[in-house]
Amino acid sequence: MSTIPRDQRYVAAYGREIGGENGPELFSRTICGESILFWRTRAGQVTAMSDRCVHRRFPLSQYKLHSRIAPVGVLPNADGTDPDAFHVEVVYAITPETETSTRDFALDDSSVSDFLAEQNRTVVLQNVAALDVLETVIASEPPGYQELSINIDTGGLAARRTLAKLASRSSASAVASA
Repeated sequence: MSTIPRDQRYVAAYGREIGGENGPELFSRTICGESILFWRTRAGQVTAMSDRCVHRRFPLSQYKLHSRIAPVGVLPNADGTDPDAFHVEVVYAITPETETSTRDFALDDSSVSDFLAEQNRTVVLQNVAALDVLETVIASEPPGYQELSINIDTGGLAARRTLAKLASRSSASAVASA
């Protein structure tokens, strides 16, 4: 348990530390043992919240605010169109030819397979980096910290329970044989 008084006002950052000159930027600072995420709205208002995804505890400061890819300084048009941004389109089409056959266009285009393989590699490497961050986050949490689990987590949670049981059995048999 922390001895830091939490019912006080503390300086969180200088205004210049919390982005805004080049658009929204995420800024994280630990205050009273808690990571706080700061950013400015497009109107310049400073906003703050816990630097944790309520679902999986991943630090929100590690996320990007958008996934747009464009040259530095190239902004979307005022009407919302964004013709100078990079957009990825892959056609992975399976078209029925007859009642008993199909045409798989990806088989005719090795660049689709190459693209999908590279995207998969990118996702796996992002997951490795994210898991490294999560290990650090979880190690710093107070005992009993509870994450939010939702229906999509059913498989992963079942796997965790199974691993916990196996680890418990392994520990028990190690103690018994000692």
